[in-house]
Amino acid sequence: MHSGKVLGQSIRRQNSDTFIRFLRRLLKDYPDQDLYVIVDNASSHRSKKTRSWAAKQERLHLVYTPTHASWLNQIELFFGILTRKVIRRGIFKSRQELIQWLMAFIESYNAEARPVQWTYSGNPLAV
Repeated sequence: MHSGKVLGQSIRRQNSDTFIRFLRRLLKDYPDQDLYVIVDNASSHRSKKTRSWAAKQERLHLVYTPTHASWLNQIELFFGILTRKVIRRGIFKSRQELIQWLMAFIESYNAEARPVQWTYSGNPLAV
């Protein structure tokens, strides 16, 4: 969030085990910091297994976005960019080729990444 950079990795399945492996990686990569991970309400994020494991991690704090509030989840902004610039109209001959395109895009995106600048003032929109 502070740098605007995206961490990407290829996964085979989106489930609790995969998500917990990702969280373990974050804890290992940032050993001296409390981590606040903002997540949506995907089943792998809210499962009993994930919640039970996360509750035992003193430095890890999962923060859930409200249901139906994707605009609060900054990764959704990136997914929109990724869809427009890579996936839409893309022709990929294999899963591996798609992964290569995605990782190359993430690398190029991160080279110029900046934090999101929120512009909403808190005032309701004029009708």
